[in-house]
Amino acid sequence: VVSTLSLSCYVSRPTRQFFQPDECHFRQVRSYADSKMALALFTQELARREASHLHVNGADPGVVDSKLLHMDRWFDPLADRLFRPLCKTPQQGVQPALNALQSHANGMLYRGDKMLPMPRRWQDSVSAEVLWRQTQPWL
Repeated sequence: VVSTLSLSCYVSRPTRQFFQPDECHFRQVRSYADSKMALALFTQELARREASHLHVNGADPGVVDSKLLHMDRWFDPLADRLFRPLCKTPQQGVQPALNALQSHANGMLYRGDKMLPMPRRWQDSVSAEVLWRQTQPWL
């Protein structure tokens, strides 16, 4: 199992109400970061619980030049000109996921060609347990 994670987890400040977002304080980038943090926590909990049955890892593709990289804001044309040339191609972006998929490791993060432990900032066993309990009825 491979989850697509993101460095945006570093700016996440999720509450334990993972599935009840606060619409009054919705921010596009922050909500994206919080969702990736929830996915990182879930990935680690799945890796811990199913270590004898599954290989579960995360992959961070980096910033990939795709249609998703658009925020419908006035600065999009400027951002496209300045930052798109620095983005990875889709072929480069998929490589960490392919590496994670082919790995026999468990609970690791793949970024570029590297296999790394999950960052400490992304590890919160209490939140992971809460998230697991909240999603368990859907499994």
